[in-house]
Amino acid sequence: MPATATIHQFARDIGRGFDVLTAFSALETNRKMALYDILMCGSIDGGANFRKTVEFLWPQASHKDASKLEFFLRQRLNMD
Repeated sequence: MPATATIHQFARDIGRGFDVLTAFSALETNRKMALYDILMCGSIDGGANFRKTVEFLWPQASHKDASKLEFFLRQRLNMD
């Protein structure tokens, strides 16, 4: 791949910002399961621990990103 193509791809990626679903998909399986367990066991606290964990794993993540990931994971649970 030419260096200019890499630079252009990098510039496009910067413009897109952070994508929590892509970041989640890049996690190791055991970390995905731990995050899922925190979500399922933390329903008593309204998901506060889940959001804090998302922000710990990805400091660039916002509250909205955590909510997006929570919605995605809960939807996946309801598909089965």
